[in-house]
Amino acid sequence: MKKDYYAILGVPRSAKQDEIKKAHRKLANETHPDKPGGSEERFHEVGEAYEVLGDEEKRKAYDQSLSQALVTDLAGVAKSIVDEYFRQLHS
Repeated sequence: MKKDYYAILGVPRSAKQDEIKKAHRKLANETHPDKPGGSEERFHEVGEAYEVLGDEEKRKAYDQSLSQALVTDLAGVAKSIVDEYFRQLHS
């Protein structure tokens, strides 16, 4: 499953670029490994999220891939339900 970069930065999918930038700066400051309670892993995760969401083209591609993943997941769920229905019908 793909990482949810919006959740990582704590912003809605409708967030404007300035909201994303502000969230990134705040979280990067809070999670910096040199700060008390900071985490290198979390700091890099926040940076990765901003690298994608902070760039309009990368964000667009990311959003499209999320939409496609959702469609694929829903198709898989629907197939499972239909398969189970027919399995029970013929049992």
